[in-house]
Amino acid sequence: MEPKIIVIDPSDFSRRLTVEMLEDLNFTVMGEANSLERAQEIIKNVYCNICLVDMNLGEISGIEFCENLTENNEGLGVILTTYLTLEKLKIDAILSGAIDVLEHPIDKKSLEKSIIYVQKTITEKE
Repeated sequence: MEPKIIVIDPSDFSRRLTVEMLEDLNFTVMGEANSLERAQEIIKNVYCNICLVDMNLGEISGIEFCENLTENNEGLGVILTTYLTLEKLKIDAILSGAIDVLEHPIDKKSLEKSIIYVQKTITEKE
């Protein structure tokens, strides 16, 4: 199954850069959101199987949002992105249901590897 991706990041610059890298890698970006409300609207109305979620969403943490996403959307793979490199934060992210964690600034090779890894993981769960 082809990755269909939504990018959720309150930073316009970071979000656009991530979307551009995904498109350069020939991945399908189904939507992008700069807020929790917009993200929920897109996820409700557009099919996706992978969400890239920034750890800092403002209203709630990316970890809390990830928990909600994975509980309510079976088969959805979540990659959390963060500027922080704390090991505990990465562990909390995985425990919340994220399949992978990427550190900003995200480079194209790491992004590609993460998408492929998440796609393989969600395919094996089916």
